[in-house]
Amino acid sequence: MDIKTQKTELREQFLLRRAALAAEEKALRDRKICDAVLASASFRFADTLLAFCPRKNEVDILPVLQEALHTGKRLALPRCEGEHLMRYHYVTSLDSLTPGSYGILEPAAEAPLYESSGDCSALCLVPGVVFDRFGYRIGYGGGYYDRFLHSFRGSVAGIVYRDFILPSLPFGRFDLPLPVMITDAGIVCAKNLPTKGSKGTL
Repeated sequence: MDIKTQKTELREQFLLRRAALAAEEKALRDRKICDAVLASASFRFADTLLAFCPRKNEVDILPVLQEALHTGKRLALPRCEGEHLMRYHYVTSLDSLTPGSYGILEPAAEAPLYESSGDCSALCLVPGVVFDRFGYRIGYGGGYYDRFLHSFRGSVAGIVYRDFILPSLPFGRFDLPLPVMITDAGIVCAKNLPTKGSKGTL
């Protein structure tokens, strides 16, 4: 079985598993993840937070976005622009977001653009359907985050439920492992992270 097929099967399996979470359990686990993000040194010391608006059944990190704005951090959210191209735009209010690609809330096209070149003071939170202990992830198959992270120089953390981290996942040569994952059981450091592609620590 090729890598693409393996990823597709795992994605479908864990999307179904995530959708099956009871609302009360999901809310509790989401709150624990938000608390772990807010308690991390990288969040406290970051000037800029690059985050995401949760799509259906994703971890709800909206409290983190609101806290970033409340404490005066610069908040940037992704906007899909063209095939496999994702850019982050600054926002000053979540009320300004509108549904865009895939039905996800996005900033307006005219919102100020985040320039990642040389910026080491930012924290980027990356969603995923399932991760492994080495920091590899399976998302929705578009490759948007891997392309962006190749040139990003700040800290990076995956957002995932603790029991959605497997011993290993299939990955290709363009997939980048993340150094840490923030879960409902706390921060999980990736194992044996290669030097190439390392994106900072929490």
